[in-house]
Amino acid sequence: MDSKYILFLTMLFSLVFHSNVHAKGGRQGSVSLMGSYSKTTYGPDTYSTGRRITSAASYNLTAVTEVEISYTFSKSVFRQAEIQSITEEEQTLSGSVIQTLVPPDWVFQPYAKGGAAQYNRKQNGTVSGIPTREVYTKSPSFLLGVGARVFFLQNFALKVEAIEYFPDFKFNEGANNIAVEGGITW
Repeated sequence: MDSKYILFLTMLFSLVFHSNVHAKGGRQGSVSLMGSYSKTTYGPDTYSTGRRITSAASYNLTAVTEVEISYTFSKSVFRQAEIQSITEEEQTLSGSVIQTLVPPDWVFQPYAKGGAAQYNRKQNGTVSGIPTREVYTKSPSFLLGVGARVFFLQNFALKVEAIEYFPDFKFNEGANNIAVEGGITW
């Protein structure tokens, strides 16, 4: 799955779940598109890259509580000259409850979230030019996160979020599964 598919899902979520008008003047829900990119160069032809894109749709249960469903695609590559290369692709579907920590009319809105996720991971690579065995991992996970939105218009905000995943619901494995993303929400 690539970023074009995620963009399509975001637009679809936007049509299905989003409304600019609420009976009391607030939002009924929102749609978000977030991403991140990193690259580190260690030496000649030795580097790592990572990219992540997330599409999310949420529905407000109250003025400060919402339920969210999101889909994330991420791809990481590590290459060490002619010695080794590893590619990892991950798809995550998650459901969360988001609790905004301030009144809904504030411009700056920090929030906390918790929920469950299912991730599917595929890893492959080469060692000295010889392909390694592909490894597939599927894991239900618990997630906790924090984030903030800064509204520039009533229904448009910049958003940053940090999420920690706990594979197989094991809290001691969360330190290796952290994601930080930024994007827009409307």
